[in-house]
Amino acid sequence: GILVKRKSSSTLGWVVEANFQITMHIKDVQLLREVQFLLKGVGHIYEYPERNKVYFIVTRLKDFVDVIIPHFDRYPLQSAKSIDYQLWKQCIMLIKNGSHLTLSGLEQIISIKSALNLGLSNQLQKAFPNVESLIRPSYTPTDDPLHPDWVSGFITGDGCLTVSIKSTNQVIVSLDININERDEPVLIKIKKFFNAGLIYSNPHNNACSFRITRIAHLISIVLPHLKSYP
Repeated sequence: GILVKRKSSSTLGWVVEANFQITMHIKDVQLLREVQFLLKGVGHIYEYPERNKVYFIVTRLKDFVDVIIPHFDRYPLQSAKSIDYQLWKQCIMLIKNGSHLTLSGLEQIISIKSALNLGLSNQLQKAFPNVESLIRPSYTPTDDPLHPDWVSGFITGDGCLTVSIKSTNQVIVSLDININERDEPVLIKIKKFFNAGLIYSNPHNNACSFRITRIAHLISIVLPHLKSYP
């Protein structure tokens, strides 16, 4: 993320801070430790059992430039987060070059930030009314087939294997992936990858989901995949 905060002691009265963060359920803390190891040990892991949350956070500019950016440039994200990454990377490069210490550079970062995640706070909109909001680029997935390891990683982060029992005592077993509606193109590629399942839209929650419930598909497709690519 990119934070722009007031600081009276700074030349411009504002400071820019950046971070790279992954949030997961605390039961997946070992997975975050493996991610940290993969990323050359940068950042810190913070556990909050009372919230059932664990955070992996990187804040050093050197770690962004030397580790995080090279990793995601070599292994591009396959969802709408790839747009957020490119915008975030632009901000990091501006910070690296010291542009955030100038008014024009600060305003450029604020313009980019307007297209990131939740956009600009009311405070920033009022403080910088003349900064033109950046139109968020649309996400267009590539035609390249998904790598099996990537699919397993995506399921680990955003999917779940569920067992539910209806009032009729019918047992429903499924693989579910629930994400923001802007990532529906990714679910279409995952459906094509498995050649099974259905995609559902939930406009009220700005969400969409992919689900496989047929026992035959779970046994013959999903389980062998997860066994080969855990």
